[in-house]
Amino acid sequence: MSKLFRIIIIQRLQIQQTNILEGMALSFSRLTDTIHSIRNDISALIPQNDLDRDWQLAIRRLEICSLVFYISLLVATMLLFFFHDWYCYIGYNPCGQQNLNCPWLASDPSLTSCLN
Repeated sequence: MSKLFRIIIIQRLQIQQTNILEGMALSFSRLTDTIHSIRNDISALIPQNDLDRDWQLAIRRLEICSLVFYISLLVATMLLFFFHDWYCYIGYNPCGQQNLNCPWLASDPSLTSCLN
């Protein structure tokens, strides 16, 4: 009788273990479903098409581009003003009249290349 009793107890323990494992699996699937629903709810709360933010970002980038262009224009103007040697080389002709603003650029109309 004790052998039969042991078999019955072992079968009941196996049934209980199976029930516990099934309950854990069911709880895990419920937990997974709950997490998915929470994620869906949170993603629904986040605005997907925030056009105002996008326009503000585009305007800010355009402002930065405009500022960089304006500052580079000012820097180029200042460089051309303070280092005005570039002006002497525009339209420089060694055969023509000497530019008095640029005395280091000599003009000699008697050169052989100027006689053509």
